[in-house]
Amino acid sequence: MKKRKKAGLFLIVFCAVLLLTAIVPLVKFYTGYRVYKNIEYGQGKLNVIDVYMPNRQKSNGVILFIHGGSWSSGDKSEEDFRCRILASNGFMSATLNYSLYSQETASEYSVFTVLNEIDLALNKLKEFASSSGQNINKVALCGYSAGAHLATLYSYSRTESAPLKIAFTASMAGPVDISTNAWSEELTSSIASILLQKDISKEDVLDGSVNDILLTISPISYISKNSPPTLIIHGGKDEVVSIKNAEALVQKLTENNVEFKYFYLENSTHALIENPFKHIKFLNELINYSKKYFT
Repeated sequence: MKKRKKAGLFLIVFCAVLLLTAIVPLVKFYTGYRVYKNIEYGQGKLNVIDVYMPNRQKSNGVILFIHGGSWSSGDKSEEDFRCRILASNGFMSATLNYSLYSQETASEYSVFTVLNEIDLALNKLKEFASSSGQNINKVALCGYSAGAHLATLYSYSRTESAPLKIAFTASMAGPVDISTNAWSEELTSSIASILLQKDISKEDVLDGSVNDILLTISPISYISKNSPPTLIIHGGKDEVVSIKNAEALVQKLTENNVEFKYFYLENSTHALIENPFKHIKFLNELINYSKKYFT
């Protein structure tokens, strides 16, 4: 019995050492950068952005992280740790707050308003970098959950018009296919109603009368051979955003010969925490993509 306990303890310690060995080179103790909080980038009350500026910038790019929260909640602070990882590796990073859906904002909210806010945020990042002596001309948009929807929708639909050249994008548990291929009719109508500022019923979805308008809010519908390289991470046990979304994204990218790398976390839920080593590999690949495409 004592031998079993010792073996179990050894296994726990061994796994902890392995995890630390993987994490320490990644985060570099969160050093070598400055953080600038709540920089205003637009007129909206939530239009503020945090910038993480390396003391020694390694590239001409910036990674913009977009938080999740079902388009109705969440805060930029949720992406703080990812920003610190990239900044500690020499890459300017940022995370923003953006307009959220609520009963109070329902009459004026739409996903296209948020995309316009991202335009403003990119212009502000370019301006801020210049004032700090940095020449920034590329961006990578990375998001989690609803933030991944915004990041990929922006990256694929505004590839040619963005204020900064889009170097790559990343979807972390992202809802990229707003259709009944990935959602129930009820959820499809609910999501579409929020994003489009329209009253879309389950019956509208069932009879196909809104198929064309659903395409306008589905990131995968904008993918072409000119779309930016894409990183994908998704949990096999995600009950919030079905794995069908990631599968549809992989299929579209493959059909259009767009470079991508897919991290499938077979035991992970929507939180993406149940496969820590694979998650760390994804974060390392985020750094590798930054090195490769910010040139």
